Amino acid sequence: MAQGNLGNDRPKAYLPLGHIDAIENKEREEGEPVRWARVRLQHSDGSEGTFLFTFEEMKNAMIRAELNKEDLPPKGFLQRLQDLID
Repeated sequence: MAQGNLGNDRPKAYLPLGHIDAIENKEREEGEPVRWARVRLQHSDGSEGTFLFTFEEMKNAMIRAELNKEDLPPKGFLQRLQDLID
């Protein structure tokens, strides 16, 4: 059963690029989280992969991006347009 707001018990079979969902850690060992944040990402060379992060790692990454904006490339026209739509 899903815990709190950490996703659901029926994760999508297909995860769209750039999306995040939560999946159960089925063979959990001591010290591991109950759920993983599953993320599908694309590298600049076009290759794609699915990655598992803890929710703490995701939170830390969000904070790091907010605090270190100078390290991020400037947003292009299409990204700014998408931000207006969202």
